[in-house]
Amino acid sequence: MQLSQYLVALARDGSAFAETVAGRLDRPVPACPGWTIADLVHHLGSVDHFWAGIVEHRHADPDAMHPPTRPGDELLVEWYRRQLAHLE
Repeated sequence: MQLSQYLVALARDGSAFAETVAGRLDRPVPACPGWTIADLVHHLGSVDHFWAGIVEHRHADPDAMHPPTRPGDELLVEWYRRQLAHLE
């Protein structure tokens, strides 16, 4: 897969994820016992935040990155979209 294909897939799949989970944040995630969709959205947004920060700041040490503050559920999907866009 070429880099440009990864970026297209990241944007496409991330956007589809955000659209799918909007309005469903309180539902459980069967594959992750004890998690809600809100927890999954925050997790994926945090992963995007981490990798965007590693690349942007050229951190050699992953411990240099600090986890983002979790927004309230009413802002969570939009926050996820911003993390995704930053990573792209």
